[in-house]
Amino acid sequence: MGIRNVCASVLTLAALCLFLSGNAEAQKDQTDQKDGKELTVKEIMLKAHAKDGLRVKVMNGKASNDEKKALIDLYTALAASKSPKGDEADWKARTKKVVELVKSSDPADLKKIDCAGCHKAFK
Repeated sequence: MGIRNVCASVLTLAALCLFLSGNAEAQKDQTDQKDGKELTVKEIMLKAHAKDGLRVKVMNGKASNDEKKALIDLYTALAASKSPKGDEADWKARTKKVVELVKSSDPADLKKIDCAGCHKAFK
């Protein structure tokens, strides 16, 4: 067996490992939500607001219907969670408004979310 065949085999095995690990992580995310495990506020923020995350895709009109539903589910879970700190009534009012905005038909409405205000009040 030549060096090219060995290198090709190693690269193929490495690609397979990466593919399987990414697939396992995606299945874990789906399992967490289906098993009723509550996501933390931090987990919700990472999933919804990571660079080029769901919120950005929805605002840019590039999200699939499944991705839009996933964002609605994340914001609904956020509204159902307890505020990390600060006034609980204010948390409920703000998160309810976010859920209403994400459910609206206009993706540009998501730009109305006061991210800085929530971070200042609750983080």
